[in-house]
Amino acid sequence: MTVSVGNIRFQRPILVGNLVELRSRVVATGRTSMHIHISVHAGDPKVGELQQTTDCLMVFVAVDETGQPTPVPPFMLETEEEKRLARYAMDVKDALDAIVELRRSRRGRFDAPAARMRFGSTELQDTCPTFGVFFHEQAQRAIQASRR
Repeated sequence: MTVSVGNIRFQRPILVGNLVELRSRVVATGRTSMHIHISVHAGDPKVGELQQTTDCLMVFVAVDETGQPTPVPPFMLETEEEKRLARYAMDVKDALDAIVELRRSRRGRFDAPAARMRFGSTELQDTCPTFGVFFHEQAQRAIQASRR
């Protein structure tokens, strides 16, 4: 079951007639969730060179035959790149959780420990420059709003 599709970044257009290729990989797992990074590449089939046009992060929850969440096998991180992408996926999840909490809290006081993460550093921007700045800004806004 799809939980979220987000962090979509459009970097360049896909033109009519372009060959389009989607590449995906698991970057992190939770107890019942899988975080999948998807990148879209496109280009003129006559040239044969594809350039990245878009990427996003999707989160899915595994469900059993009754529709109840069911555990997934852990994703074993082996390379430094896999570890960076897993941190990125969890940072994005925490930032989105903080933003959702902020929206819910308009009736009360904002309390989002997840918002007090590594967003003061450049780690997220270094991990995924495409999205790092955006989520850093969103998390900072959530933290500042909580102080009002």
